[in-house]
Amino acid sequence: MSFGPLNGDGGERRLNVAVTRARKRLITFSSLRSDQIDLRRTSALGVKHFKTFLDYLIGDPRRLPRRSRLSGVTEFDSGFERAVWQALTDRGLSVDTQVGCSGYRVDLPCAIRRCLDDI
Repeated sequence: MSFGPLNGDGGERRLNVAVTRARKRLITFSSLRSDQIDLRRTSALGVKHFKTFLDYLIGDPRRLPRRSRLSGVTEFDSGFERAVWQALTDRGLSVDTQVGCSGYRVDLPCAIRRCLDDI
């Protein structure tokens, strides 16, 4: 149950940096499964997030605490988002807006994925 910096204050930020800085692909090797992490033995937020990340990697959405969902309406946080959405939909792309969970949403995730697939 010792995960180095993940056990300390701000460990969740270190994990975030480790998994979000990949430019093209993130390949993860682990000899540890998420069910081997006992959250009753630690209060470290970094360890909790690491366990959730391992659950995500095996692709079992039932084990994740919350799943992202579509907002169901077309929402924009800025005029720039609206302009990008309009340009993409004018080109025939199906674009979702404000996808996510909790208070943080990804603005136009499907548009970005589809555009990259077309390149």
